[in-house]
Amino acid sequence: MLSISIVVYKPNIEILERALDSIFDSLSQNLILLEDSKIIIIDNGNQRNILDSTVKTYIDNGLQINIVSSVDNIGYGKAHNLAILNSHSKYHLILNPDVILSSDALKLGLEYLERNIDVAAISPKCFDDKNKVQYIAKTYPNLLVLLVRGIAPKFIKKFFL
Repeated sequence: MLSISIVVYKPNIEILERALDSIFDSLSQNLILLEDSKIIIIDNGNQRNILDSTVKTYIDNGLQINIVSSVDNIGYGKAHNLAILNSHSKYHLILNPDVILSSDALKLGLEYLERNIDVAAISPKCFDDKNKVQYIAKTYPNLLVLLVRGIAPKFIKKFFL
């Protein structure tokens, strides 16, 4: 039902483990979802040995994890596209390795998609470690918005968020 791709390049293992812990907790809200979901970690930094030992415990606890290693860094977008093309799931989640999901995030997101068949994609509400809302990429940003986000002082950026 669900595939989740995570692209890493020389990952911080503690951060990746926190993400995997949160995925496991969120998938565990529904045992069928846990059994019918797969995580694909795309290794853009040729760190296969480290990743194999990191994911062993998660696999032993029921997570289906596949590591795809690349000798070259194929890039973030291409790596996720590779995962999507090779997954045969109904839904796919693109996840950064530093994201921590709330325990009900996957259940609620999938329930919403199941009830609203005209919806093709959803985006979560994101918070930082101080529980402050984080603004992620906006729909169809124009060149001015992209420039402001990249170089403007904070007091100007707030008008473009």
